[in-house]
Amino acid sequence: FREWLIAQGETFPVQRFGSFAESLSLYMLASPSVAGDLWLNSDSNMRASRFRVRVADEATPTEVLDARQRWLEFVASTNAAAATTASKAWVAAREWAEAEAYTEALASTWIVAILVLVAIALVGFWYMQDFEMLVLMVVICVVAFA
Repeated sequence: FREWLIAQGETFPVQRFGSFAESLSLYMLASPSVAGDLWLNSDSNMRASRFRVRVADEATPTEVLDARQRWLEFVASTNAAAATTASKAWVAAREWAEAEAYTEALASTWIVAILVLVAIALVGFWYMQDFEMLVLMVVICVVAFA
């Protein structure tokens, strides 16, 4: 859009009181393939746009979430510097949701494993009241979970 707008002799970004909606309509006529990346309301005003970023296949969930944090910071700073009518940008990505779900599942699995280990240790100590046997049970549980 930026390149097209400049090629039309216009300025980018569109001036505050310029006709962004009209420029966008003309751009969509000139480039119909972008229509799937623009979400318009019933008045044909743009509500959101989409663009694609490639994520490396070997990226770990931690790396994906670090990239997400950088994007969130960038969008927040851009929103803070934007005019009130253009300060509602937000970002979302399927990869971020998947990485967050994986990280949360892994964390909750460890919490459950630790709680089970503690429960076994307490029940074992209560039942046998033998500290050496308790230590042996804890070692067996740790080896079994590892």
